[in-house]
Amino acid sequence: MGIFQNVQDARLAKSRFFIDKRNDFLAQFNRELHNVERWSRKKEIPVAVRPNVLSDLPWHMLIDMARFPSIQFYDYTPNLDRMMQFLNGELPKNYHLTFSRKENNQHKVHAVIAAGGNVAVAFNRLPETYLGLPVIDGDQSDLRFLDPKNVIVGLKAKGKGKHDTSGFVVQVGV
Repeated sequence: MGIFQNVQDARLAKSRFFIDKRNDFLAQFNRELHNVERWSRKKEIPVAVRPNVLSDLPWHMLIDMARFPSIQFYDYTPNLDRMMQFLNGELPKNYHLTFSRKENNQHKVHAVIAAGGNVAVAFNRLPETYLGLPVIDGDQSDLRFLDPKNVIVGLKAKGKGKHDTSGFVVQVGV
């Protein structure tokens, strides 16, 4: 959760590197992807990469994911246009997206569900269904590309989210 100063400092340094020296950052990222892909093949261990953990950048436009066919890229996004590109098969084959519900995008959630996409939703406690779809426990694994289609990925509110009043956390049975 990044509460330690050294974690925050490292994140800030990486962000500055990305902003100030983008070409160098992307060259290094591509080298690291190449190295992990080579290691993956040698060890016969699959690799998944989630480029957006604290951001929502269009990584499919920043790196050539097709150059790394044995790496499974995946992200969460609240960006409806990008999610629809994914659902329409317009993004790299090895890039999987799950839509993120936020306190201000419920209408987009309905559009994603109608198009057959999965949606991640933070709950105070997991219901069996939400908006007519089964809820799976998204805290069991972060490997969203392994999820069945047409599900809600339920995430239990953690940390400060347990006391959320913004509407980001869906309150069940309250």
